[in-house]
Amino acid sequence: MTIITKASILCLHAATVVSPSIGGDTLTPGRPLADGGGTLISAGGRFELGFFSPGGSNNRYIGIWYYDIAQTVVWVANRERPVTGRPGTLFIATNGTLIITDDNLTAIWSSSSPPLANPVAQLLDDGNFVVREAGSDSEDPNSFAWQSFDFPTDTHLPGMKLGWNLTSHLNRNLTSWTSASDPAPGNYTAAIDLHGYPQLFIFSGTRKYWRGGSWNGIVFSSIPEAIYASNRFNTVFIIDAQEVMYTNYLRNPSMISRLVMNQSGKLQRFVWIEERRSWNLFWFRPKDQCDSMSPCGPNGVCYPSDWPMCHCLKGFRPKDPSNWDLRDGSDGCVRKTALNCRNGTDGFVTINGALIPDTSSSVVDWSLSLEQCRARCLRNCSCTAYASANISGSESGCIMWTTDLTDLRVVSSGLGQDLYVRLAAADLGSESGDSRRSRVVVIIVVIAMTILVLGCAACCVWKRKKRRMPGKICLADGHNEGTAQDLDLPLFDLAAIINATDDFSIHNKLGEGGYGPVYKGKLGGEQDIAVKRLSKTSMQGLEEFKNEVMLTAKLQHRNLVRLRGCCIQAGERMLIYEYMPNRSLDAFLFGYGYMSPEYAMDGIFSVKSDVFSFGVLVLEIVSGKKNRGVIYHSASHLNLLGYIWSLWKEGKGSELVDGSIGHSCSLAEVLRCITVGLLCVQERPEDRPTMSSVVIMLSSDGELPQPQQPGFVVARAPPETGSSTTNHDSSSTRNSLSVTLLEGR
Repeated sequence: MTIITKASILCLHAATVVSPSIGGDTLTPGRPLADGGGTLISAGGRFELGFFSPGGSNNRYIGIWYYDIAQTVVWVANRERPVTGRPGTLFIATNGTLIITDDNLTAIWSSSSPPLANPVAQLLDDGNFVVREAGSDSEDPNSFAWQSFDFPTDTHLPGMKLGWNLTSHLNRNLTSWTSASDPAPGNYTAAIDLHGYPQLFIFSGTRKYWRGGSWNGIVFSSIPEAIYASNRFNTVFIIDAQEVMYTNYLRNPSMISRLVMNQSGKLQRFVWIEERRSWNLFWFRPKDQCDSMSPCGPNGVCYPSDWPMCHCLKGFRPKDPSNWDLRDGSDGCVRKTALNCRNGTDGFVTINGALIPDTSSSVVDWSLSLEQCRARCLRNCSCTAYASANISGSESGCIMWTTDLTDLRVVSSGLGQDLYVRLAAADLGSESGDSRRSRVVVIIVVIAMTILVLGCAACCVWKRKKRRMPGKICLADGHNEGTAQDLDLPLFDLAAIINATDDFSIHNKLGEGGYGPVYKGKLGGEQDIAVKRLSKTSMQGLEEFKNEVMLTAKLQHRNLVRLRGCCIQAGERMLIYEYMPNRSLDAFLFGYGYMSPEYAMDGIFSVKSDVFSFGVLVLEIVSGKKNRGVIYHSASHLNLLGYIWSLWKEGKGSELVDGSIGHSCSLAEVLRCITVGLLCVQERPEDRPTMSSVVIMLSSDGELPQPQQPGFVVARAPPETGSSTTNHDSSSTRNSLSVTLLEGR
C-alpha cells in the first residue's frame, strides 16, 4: 500500500512548482494539473479531464466529461472528499501514484497501484484515465498499473467492465450521485450479484430494489427493450473462474452512448443526437408497476399491462384470497395439486413471453440442450421449472429452479422467452381459473359488442324516424331563414316540451342566466331532461344559435352533459339536455375543454383549438382561479385571461401564482408555465404553438417567444342597476341541483 506523507508531498511540490500545468492528454511527475491552469483533452478530442464544480456547489472535484458536449460528467476521482478551497492540484508521483491536494498541500485523494519506474498518466479517447510506464502500449490494458475504468462512479462507458474480478475481488459497479450538486455516493447502486446464476440488480442501500435479471445471450432478461440497441453494440458477458463481468463496445465509433445510475433510482441508457445537440433517453428501468421486487409473490405472475396486474400460474391458486381480492398479491400463490415425482406423472406447462424468475437460487449447466434440460428436471424431484440459458441463435444451456418462482413477469411484445413450469398431472389437463375467466370474458365481450352494434343500428333508424323537418325557423323579429336540416339533431315538438315542464312552471325552474331560464322536465313521464329556453331579449341570433346546437352536438365527452335535441317552433329556440341529478362537474373543475375564439364564434375547429383549451387549463392551475364567472379587476372587469395579461404586461407575473403552491415550487418554472399558457391562448390559431412544441417548451430551458394579447380579453361594463335577471355564471343552482351549459369561453 502506498503511504503518502506531508513531507513527500512537499518534495513533490518543490520539484514541480516552477513547471507549468500540462496540456495535451498526458500528465507526468514534473508537470502537474492545477485548478484553473488547464485541462487534459484526449487525443481524439472526445473527453476532457480537469477540476470542476457541479451546479449549485462551490466544491472542486477532478472529473472527466465529454469535451464537445455541455458538461456531462462521467467520472469523478475525489467524489467523497472535495477540494473546498482553491488552488487544488493533481499530481502523479514518481512511483505512479495519483494525488489530489488542496491549497495546504493536504492529500485529499490518491490512487493505489504497483510502483513504476517512469510513470505517466494519460486520458484515452474512450474516457479511461490510465497510469502506465512511459513508452508502453496505451492500447494494451495489460500495461495499465491503474485505470479509472476499474473505479466507475455513476456512469458506464463503452469498454468499461461492470462486475467482479474474482481474483482481486474488485467489484466494479455504478453508484448514483447523492444529488445533482453532490457527486458523493448516493443511495442506489447497479451491480452484478453472484448468487446462483449471476444477475444485474439495483440496490437501495443493501436492499434489492430492482432486478435486471440474468444474461440470456442477448440482453439482461428483465430489460427486453435493450434488444433494440443490440445491433449498435458488441456485447460481452463472461462467467469463468477469473471474472463475472459485462461490457459492450460501439460498432459505430462516431456514436456516443452512456449508461447512468441516477439519484432517483433509475438505470438509464442515453444516446447522443448530434442534429439536436441533446441526449435521447433510449430505455430506462424500473419503469412500471411490475418492476418492484416480486410484487406478485412466489409463483405469481405480473402482467404490466393488466389490471389487476397479478395472476397465479396455471395449476396454482392465491395463498390468501382475501388479500388477493384487495389487489395485494405479495403473498403469492400455492399449488392446487402436489407434485408426484415418484410416479413420474408430472409434466410441464409452457409460459410464453416470460421474463424469467429470480435466478439467485437456480443452477446452470451450459452443456445441456433444452430437451436434456427437461429430462434432467423431471429426474430431479426438487426441480420446479427450467428454461434455456442462452436464447441467441439456437437455444442452449439449461437453467433449473428448485424453489418457488419469484419475480416472474410476462410481456406481450414477443421479447420474452419460454419458461417451463412443473405441474401435477391433474393440473396439466385442466384449464386454470384465470384461463376459464379469460374465455368467459371473451364470450361476454363478443356478445356485448354484437348487442352494441345492433343497438346503434336501431338507434339510427329511430333517430331518422324521429327527426322532424319543418320548413322554416321562426325568429322573434319576424325573419325566417335556415332549414331544420342544418341542425342535424332530433327536433322536439313544442307541445311535448310544454307538457314535460308543466308549462314552464316556476316549480321546475332550475336557474337563469343571460341566455334565459333553464327548466327541469320529464319527457313521456319517464325521461328527465333540462330545457334551456332562449330569452326573447337574448343577444344570440340565428347563426349563433345554430353554431351552439351543431358544436354542442359534436362534442362527446364523459364529463360533458349530453345534448338530446332542440325545439324551434312558434318563435321559440330551446335546447334539450340530459338532466344531471347531482351537481355538475363544473362545480369541481374550473373548465374542461375551454372553447377557442374561432370554435365558439365561427365553428372552426383544428388542433390549435385544443392548444387554446390546454393553455387556459395551465393558467387556471398556476393561478388557482376560474377563467370565467368571476370579476378579477374592478376597473375593467376582465376575465382570468385578461387579468393575467394585464399583470404580465406590468411585469407582475409572480403575483399570479396560487398561494397554496407559491412556496413549494421554482418561480422560474412557474413563470415559464405562465408564458407557455399565454402562448397557447393567442387569439389567432396560427400564432399558437403545436402541442409537440408545448411539450418541448415545458421540458427544456430554451428561450421562449414573447406572447401577444390572448383571445377573449374583453373589458365588460358593470351590470346596470336593476338588472336582476342576468347571471354571469353559467352554472345556476336551485335546491343543490344544477345543469352545465356550454358556452364559448
